[in-house]
Amino acid sequence: MTSARASSAPPSTATTNLPYTSRSAGVGERLTAAGAEPVVARVEVRGVASGVVTFHTECGTVHHAPLPEGGAGVVEWRTSAEEAGFVRVEVRHPDGRMAALTNPVVLSA
Repeated sequence: MTSARASSAPPSTATTNLPYTSRSAGVGERLTAAGAEPVVARVEVRGVASGVVTFHTECGTVHHAPLPEGGAGVVEWRTSAEEAGFVRVEVRHPDGRMAALTNPVVLSA
């Protein structure tokens, strides 16, 4: 896994990295977002052919997406600090073995 980040921005600009339109936090960091303000958790993965990416919060597994046969991909999931207190990511091989596990990004209002 190359990186995992969460950013707070309007949905139309959530995947841009413009400093005046979004804030971001990396693994193990805190992201402050007002209540229902949209937050996008984004992970870039390489080297896990046909793997599965899952996003987790205090509610358990909240999103999952397959990786392509080439093993590289970007997966995003939208939430808010109102809905989730943290987000962490797991990447697993097709047989279920763990390939990567992140520390959480803490979301706070």
